[in-house]
Amino acid sequence: MKKSGWLISLIFVLFSLLGCGQNEQAGEKPGTQVLEEVTNQSDVTEDDFVYRLVSEKKQYQISEPIKVYAELEYTGDQDEVEITHATSPFYFPITETTREYDIEYSMDMPLERTALKKGEPLRMDYESSGSFFDSDTEEYKAFMWQVMNGSFPAGQYVVNGNVDFNLIDAEEKKYQIETQVKFQVAGGIEKVNISKFKSFGSLNKNTSVEIEEKEKLVVIQNAIQHAEKQPGIVDMAASDYDMEVTYEDGGTQGYHLWLGEKGKKSTIMRVDDTHRIYIVSKEMTELLLTSLER
Repeated sequence: MKKSGWLISLIFVLFSLLGCGQNEQAGEKPGTQVLEEVTNQSDVTEDDFVYRLVSEKKQYQISEPIKVYAELEYTGDQDEVEITHATSPFYFPITETTREYDIEYSMDMPLERTALKKGEPLRMDYESSGSFFDSDTEEYKAFMWQVMNGSFPAGQYVVNGNVDFNLIDAEEKKYQIETQVKFQVAGGIEKVNISKFKSFGSLNKNTSVEIEEKEKLVVIQNAIQHAEKQPGIVDMAASDYDMEVTYEDGGTQGYHLWLGEKGKKSTIMRVDDTHRIYIVSKEMTELLLTSLER
């Protein structure tokens, strides 16, 4: 009995020490809000600055653009202050928590100056990032290639955002404010409807082919995920087909499809973004041709 009581007392002391250590770590950055719950929007106030990190949605569909942005707002007594920073003061490193993959976010490091006017937030949108090495696993390379191409695989993501800048005042002061937001990417295509192209920016609802076979849906999903985004704004001739993708959770996404012949590449365009195209490889085009046959 005495031995049992001694063990219980020791466990209690260890938990107490652990709790103290966590509280000390949380208090290392005075003035920075300690998050109790990670959501799709977080505002952190430190001195006269508000750092805001936002994911416009809590859940996105596969191949849907991830819309995350950050803002820095000055709220002090002056009409304007000046800050210095790298190419941007905002960083967007992301972790996919299901696979435990880290998506790094890097930028050039010149010294830039920006004037912040009181009440006028400085904003920056997240742009695709990430990298991999030859020594990484093929699974990791495939995942990262999709992310770098702007197409996030299904999973749970946490944006570990921070803003890093120096305030130019009587005495220069450095700020590094951190916070987090999270979002989910839903996976799985339930069906695909194919119809003749009618007009840019909308879908022809007169379906000519409906695809529900799992094997074919996987091919179509892979083709969309691995399609390579092309730089710049495009002006395209009428496409061959419209393609409406319905996901397992009921969400939909429309595409215009230029289907290549065997040995040729194909092109897809999102119905809600008609100035950008994505190229489907020759190999994926051959699989698409087979999948779209009836």
